[in-house]
Amino acid sequence: MKLGTVLPDGVLRLGPWEVKDHPAFLRLDGLVREAASQLVALRQDPIAVASSPNRFDDAHTYDWRAVRCGDFISENGSYYPGVDLDRDIATASRQAKTAYAVLRALDAAGWRDLFAKAFDIRMPDQTLSVVVQNGLTWLVLSANNVTEDECDPVFAIWEDAEMSYFAEAKERFDWAIRNPVPLEFLGENDKPSWRQAMDWQD
Repeated sequence: MKLGTVLPDGVLRLGPWEVKDHPAFLRLDGLVREAASQLVALRQDPIAVASSPNRFDDAHTYDWRAVRCGDFISENGSYYPGVDLDRDIATASRQAKTAYAVLRALDAAGWRDLFAKAFDIRMPDQTLSVVVQNGLTWLVLSANNVTEDECDPVFAIWEDAEMSYFAEAKERFDWAIRNPVPLEFLGENDKPSWRQAMDWQD
């Protein structure tokens, strides 16, 4: 999407996210911009590709990946019985196979390490996703094993400018990827889920 595109309004913003390593940020930006361009060209909606080295803190033995491409959705290392990304992708559409190839290229290029370096954060288990929804392109960081200082920030991926922080996702995206509308935003008067939990504990 290009600068000037109308984006959702009335959203919760907890930023800014300060870039700490600009060369790493530029490399990441180039990777996700190319990935978003390739996914948009598939002409499916929604599309999301996601990966995490440890989606659940009680399972340290696999690299989790998921692909959503229109009606197709599958993942590996899933808690859903009968779901197997590598098996399911073999009989999937050309578009879904291309989306999976985009994800594998991102992983091979070390996009998660670049994100961590760019913003100087630890990423032991968070999910990183590129999303195309309603023609808009996003990068989502999902705090899978939530702590009180983590949310689910969403960054706008631009064709003609550097990626920029936009708002906070309403739901953990590693679960929401299966929803009819995967990416929804917290409203400006909403509280992130971890803050609701802290209020409940108090």
